[in-house]
Amino acid sequence: MEYDVSLKPSPKIDDYFTEAEFKKSFKDDDSCILWLCLNNYPNGIICKKCDKVTTHKYYKAYQSFQCEVCGTHYQPVMGTIYQKKGIPISKWFFAIYLMGKNLKINSQELSKKIDVDLKTAEYMILKIKNKLVP
Repeated sequence: MEYDVSLKPSPKIDDYFTEAEFKKSFKDDDSCILWLCLNNYPNGIICKKCDKVTTHKYYKAYQSFQCEVCGTHYQPVMGTIYQKKGIPISKWFFAIYLMGKNLKINSQELSKKIDVDLKTAEYMILKIKNKLVP
């Protein structure tokens, strides 16, 4: 799967979404990763090695983009709260959406909504509040 990130329009996450619309727009990890990439690099991914903006080939198995010039891989989740192994990025996105609608959502509610265990829901709420909520 290849994406020319410099040419695709960026989905607007700040527009009003119903829960169904949100799930349709961010239906899987790939759509979430593409959104991250498009919003972090609206003019295209800048390769850290060759300093060029190129079309990057997306490798689903590694959730990374590869520079077409030098082959360097870029993983949009590295250095973010999403990089925790075992929690799909699509669950992180949905948890953030739910918390944005209701900051008082508790771990039991979140656990049921995103289908994770209670301990994981508590961890996610803590990370989201510490990193994303002012």
